[in-house]
Amino acid sequence: MPNKHNKYAVIGAGISGASLAFHLQQYGHQVDIFDKGRALGGRLSTYQKDSQTFDYGSTLINTYPKSFLSTLNQWEKLNLIRPYQGIRMTKISSLF
Repeated sequence: MPNKHNKYAVIGAGISGASLAFHLQQYGHQVDIFDKGRALGGRLSTYQKDSQTFDYGSTLINTYPKSFLSTLNQWEKLNLIRPYQGIRMTKISSLF
C-alpha cells in the first residue's frame, strides 16, 4: 500500500465495511463510514428493548481465513464486539 495517506468513504457498516475501514485506519488513512442503520454491525447488529435483546442476524462468525480471527480479537479489545454468551431459558412446567 502506498505511503500516501488518503481519505476514504466506506458505504455500509456491516462486517465487510467495518473490516475495510478498520484496516484502512491501521494503515494511517482517514475513514468515514456511512450506513443507514444507527450503529455498526449490519446484519450482525443487536437491538435492545427494555430487558430483552434481539439479534438481527447471524450469531456465528466463521473465522476462516485465520487472519480474520486476529481482526476479531482486535475488535474485542476495542470493545467493538463481544463473544456471544447464549441465552438462558427457563422451562415453564405448566406449559409442558
